[in-house]
Amino acid sequence: MFYTYLLTNQNQDVLFGGRCDDLIRRIYEHKLGRQIGRASPYAIDRLVWFEVHETHKAAVKREQDIKSWPREWRLALVQNSNPHWNDLSNGLTKASIEESLIHAKAVHQCANTLPSLHNTAPSQDANHTEFALAS
Repeated sequence: MFYTYLLTNQNQDVLFGGRCDDLIRRIYEHKLGRQIGRASPYAIDRLVWFEVHETHKAAVKREQDIKSWPREWRLALVQNSNPHWNDLSNGLTKASIEESLIHAKAVHQCANTLPSLHNTAPSQDANHTEFALAS
């Protein structure tokens, strides 16, 4: 699995996007201050949004798309799935990610097989799944 994610700092005045193949490790690196590059001076350590992708190519494309958006769109992406800007890394495990992914895929499949619900179901690309874990 591959991930795209958005992180912020304690004041929520910086929004940093990235991609990785091990979300738990990457968040751990940010929390320990081991990140290198643009994120390092801002104490960015709160995971506020992420998506799971089946391919590296899909994750790269999504990261590039999100980074090209105006800031307001990225803020809306977080706000729509995590309105309280909770740190989604609290209690995050590979098992919880996989469980949420299985649930999201089941909902997506159900929405695609029931014509009456298809028009009201959220649009989801088959290559990525967006979700927020319950806190």
